[in-house]
Amino acid sequence: MGTLAPEQTVDVFDLAETLPIVSVDVMELWRGATMRAIHAGHPAYDVFFVELAIRLRTVVASFDGKLRRRFPEYVKRPEDIG
Repeated sequence: MGTLAPEQTVDVFDLAETLPIVSVDVMELWRGATMRAIHAGHPAYDVFFVELAIRLRTVVASFDGKLRRRFPEYVKRPEDIG
């Protein structure tokens, strides 16, 4: 990982605007995420992303090894997604 030069930030925001980003109300996720977090013994904050991935039938890109070990089907290293 490196540092982003100030002049590159506009390009990053331009790219972000082209991504298929949708908003999800956290109230739709909290119950499932909390139960998964308790069962897995992992912080609920991280598991919200897992819960969303499960519902959207996709995966989460993460460098968090513990999260990947807890949810190997849904959490992958960024370089393993593709």
